[in-house]
Amino acid sequence: MSPKIDEELSMQLERAEQIEPPQEIPVVVAEEWRGNHLLGTEGLKVQNAYENISAIFGVVNAEQVKELTQLHEVEKVECDGQDWALITE
Repeated sequence: MSPKIDEELSMQLERAEQIEPPQEIPVVVAEEWRGNHLLGTEGLKVQNAYENISAIFGVVNAEQVKELTQLHEVEKVECDGQDWALITE
């Protein structure tokens, strides 16, 4: 698997590849530099793109994740989802 794909996404890809029709996976695509250069990338269904961070939030299928990692503009592809803060006293 590409070093641009995080562990959680890697596990989701393994499951998604076994499902027909191809399952869409919510992802965060971090770009090398700001500017949302990936907005026109075929297959990437953009849900959010922000000017102040160099990342795009959207959905793709497993094959499209692999294609994204081949682009030199892409720094990392991660699962998009809820993060939970752990509060300790």
